[in-house]
Amino acid sequence: MRADLDKEYVKTWAQRAVDKAVAAGAHTVSAKVTHQAKFALEVRNDEVENLSEAQSRSLGLTISKDNRRATVSTCELSDDSLNTLVDQAVQMCRYTDQDPFYGLPDKEWLAGEQIPLHLADETVLTKPIDEKVAMVRELERILKSRAPDFVSDGASLKTSMLVSALANSHGFCDAQDGSTISLGISAFAEDNVSADDLNTGRRQMGSWFSRSRWFDDLETLDEIADAAIDNVRRKLGARKPRTGSFPVYFEPATARMLWSHLLSAITGTAVYRNQSYLIDRIGTEVCSPAIHLTDDPLLPRGLASRFYDNEGVACRKQDLVRDGVLQTYTLSTYSARKLGMKSTGHASGVCNLIVRPGELSEREMLAKMGTGVWVTSVLGQGANISTGDYSRGVLGLWVENGQPVYPIIECTLNSNLDNMFRNITMVGNNVYEKSSTITPGLVIGEMALSGN
Repeated sequence: MRADLDKEYVKTWAQRAVDKAVAAGAHTVSAKVTHQAKFALEVRNDEVENLSEAQSRSLGLTISKDNRRATVSTCELSDDSLNTLVDQAVQMCRYTDQDPFYGLPDKEWLAGEQIPLHLADETVLTKPIDEKVAMVRELERILKSRAPDFVSDGASLKTSMLVSALANSHGFCDAQDGSTISLGISAFAEDNVSADDLNTGRRQMGSWFSRSRWFDDLETLDEIADAAIDNVRRKLGARKPRTGSFPVYFEPATARMLWSHLLSAITGTAVYRNQSYLIDRIGTEVCSPAIHLTDDPLLPRGLASRFYDNEGVACRKQDLVRDGVLQTYTLSTYSARKLGMKSTGHASGVCNLIVRPGELSEREMLAKMGTGVWVTSVLGQGANISTGDYSRGVLGLWVENGQPVYPIIECTLNSNLDNMFRNITMVGNNVYEKSSTITPGLVIGEMALSGN
């Protein structure tokens, strides 16, 4: 690993920034230094269309003086640049409004000793380019061999190694590193249908991407290709479903999007701004009693694992929803003080969300559902976190007698998030683990479907 991608290097610069700002008269200081190395490769029809490597560095500095706060940043790590940055921040504090809620976290909240989480795969930096190219070409070859009627829209590999340090004037100074890898492929096929069909001239597209911290944890090339092929085939011959109210099955990939709405609604920022439908709901039922949600930041090799948040507050494993009852909001230091509470270590958001699985397989859930909608993709931005109103376009499969019978298109699901989460009637055992939201599929008892 390069010297400037080393933890000690970025820690040194972060502490240097804090020391200079304190010497310049700042009352509180927080400095973050990052260094990131990125790689991107795209292959289409066996030709390398894009190959790039890049590195970026940054230093962000937030200071306060007399409860007036200023934030500045630079991409240049040098003493001259740092001196200029500190002077700029001190000058800016003269013009910002006083905010009694801003401040560093209490010292007892800050992270201490770290345990090995194995978040950085150094082969991200050392694997030869020709091996990476061969891997992506082989992925495309596998898809073409298994679906010769499909057209490749390109296979890609993206990697990143990030080293970051955080220091503040409470004496905290620490660093974290981590790698991320994404490998996937997209393809499309002509939807050969009758002349007057909805899909005349339409190309149906699908893709699949595997993400992990380590190359060894990626799905196999066969698995990625098969998933992309399946996502295309599930759209061929799609039609509008009938309008009505039906049970809805969200497979793991689309269930993740549902949980993202709930997480948005329980952030301290949304709550103190009065922009959440879950205000004053701690200790009340916000989901079906079958739902148990845990945030685990210390999951080894977890995609969103970390020891501390953007403020240095220790991250810890904690239940967000237990047996359907909301246990806590996710709070930064600022939002916690606005609400008269304590930080939960979520200044960087939720880490690895783990949804407790049920006992039913996907096939068993569909059989119990009978007739309804299987959602494979969600479109648009139709979820209002303030009111809970939900209206989003979907793609998927129409299910009858527990069996998918045809793909569906050009339809919308309508409901309210509060009703949806409390009306989850089944939770599967089909957990998809290669994500920061580790969830099985689930069934919502009834939603309004707008189609024909």
